[in-house]
Amino acid sequence: IVAIVFLFSKEIRTYKNKSLETNLYIQNLHLYTIHFEFDIILMSLSCETVNVFLKLQFEDLNLRKEEFEGRGCRISGKTEVKHMDNIFMIQPTNDIGMMDFIVNSFGGASNFTPLDLSHKILKFQFGRSLRHQTEISELYPHLLKTTPLSGQEYHGSSKKDGHYLFIYDINLVTAKINSSFEIVYNYSKNELSAQSSVPQIIFYLDFSPDRKS
Repeated sequence: IVAIVFLFSKEIRTYKNKSLETNLYIQNLHLYTIHFEFDIILMSLSCETVNVFLKLQFEDLNLRKEEFEGRGCRISGKTEVKHMDNIFMIQPTNDIGMMDFIVNSFGGASNFTPLDLSHKILKFQFGRSLRHQTEISELYPHLLKTTPLSGQEYHGSSKKDGHYLFIYDINLVTAKINSSFEIVYNYSKNELSAQSSVPQIIFYLDFSPDRKS
């Protein structure tokens, strides 16, 4: 029997099945930092037209951009985040974003192609090592996925199809798995039409333990 204990000082919820019991707790962990890594391909946005940023940044965002298939950009990086709500965002640079907004809102510049944020997430990871998470996910695949966003992708069938606000709501908890502290998360995704606004990919990092999943 393997137990996963979520590290909060006051128990608020218990999950049970035949071979596993999980307790959720509340605790202030704002003093600790958490390793965060990402690797994302933008299919149709060039590297010089992409901005990437973390709203609350405590260390440098170790960012790397590589051309992808002559028209896209692969962005990867790593940094440390704190145990507090945050926003990670990918969006076009201000000049390109403004041009896109003007053309889509008021018309004109018929040669301007609408921005397409079709993308594939290769890695979206919290914590330096995934070994313990991988072990537990193999034992209990219905309960825990190691990096559930990895492999997720969106391909627009036309340029306008990729002109969206892609919103990922990510709920994270600190967990003790086989005597090792890990970060686990689940997510939900929304796609909102951005025909009258600038398309973006937004990840809301929610560390609230009492959120209903």
